Amino acid sequence: MDGKMQSGEQIARSIPQTQFIQLSDSESDIGELLAEAAEFPENDGFIIRQCRTQKIVAAVDVMTGLPIENVTTIEEALSKVAWRGEKTVLIGGRDAPVLPDDKKRLRKQARVSREALVQFRSVRVQVAGTGRSATSKLADTWINVVESLELNPPSGESPIKWVLLTTLPVSTVDEINEVLTGYCFRWLVELYFKTLKSGLHIEDMKYETLERSIRAFSMLAVVAWRVEYLKGATRHDGQSPCTDYFSDDEWMAIMMFLTKRPVDPKSPPTVEAFGTSLAILGGYINKKSQGPPGSKTLWRGMSRFATIVEAFAAFKQMSCGV
Repeated sequence: MDGKMQSGEQIARSIPQTQFIQLSDSESDIGELLAEAAEFPENDGFIIRQCRTQKIVAAVDVMTGLPIENVTTIEEALSKVAWRGEKTVLIGGRDAPVLPDDKKRLRKQARVSREALVQFRSVRVQVAGTGRSATSKLADTWINVVESLELNPPSGESPIKWVLLTTLPVSTVDEINEVLTGYCFRWLVELYFKTLKSGLHIEDMKYETLERSIRAFSMLAVVAWRVEYLKGATRHDGQSPCTDYFSDDEWMAIMMFLTKRPVDPKSPPTVEAFGTSLAILGGYINKKSQGPPGSKTLWRGMSRFATIVEAFAAFKQMSCGV
């Protein structure tokens, strides 16, 4: 993970006019990575979910600018400051992992997908550098921290709690909101890579040269992006006409293939309806009790998409006598 952060830093340095934010779960809560935060370029930053209890040597209430006395951990420092505001965030659902009892973690339990109202607060702390050998020790590092805690979770559900370590500013409510919004994108990034790995089997590629692998990855990365983009459109822009995202030949080909009858070119379906049609091609069962189409059925449907559209175009040319 440290290598990935370094790669991100190199990209940021090569494109100084663009702001980069690197998102990571608790696996990146590593002392060496936090110690390098001061060396990041101005256009590069990170948001990392805390995993372990860090000792601190100093803390500051960012709202007042005053030092927080008599605290030795991030948790103690957070408990000394007031909650700054509330925000609604989208929490992705998940099934409980199948793990032995000694490997189970409280944060990895099953939960339902929901919109959660959370309260939030922030502090700035100087994390104590940990010793790596009898003679070496990491430098103490200043890091900003945002904590969010769910209010009124559903019955039987544990409240969602995030403690986020970041290089981004957290002095104002707007800045804290940006950190929380940024971290919420981590779930979308994970779904994107799930599509790449499970749907497009990018890890199974076996090419003789690096150049061929890069070329294949570049194409599949765009395909995975389009699948996730379409899924987002069906859920957040569902009532717009599908012609905002697809050509007439594309949507007409799919609808004629599924309905087995001509369609009115002046009456395109909505994005939601057309996305559902694509998912049906991928095995989606369209019934009231079923949730909206997910990445798996969409990528399966999209794998048949090009063939159907090409066949439709060829048939149309023959019908027109071309």
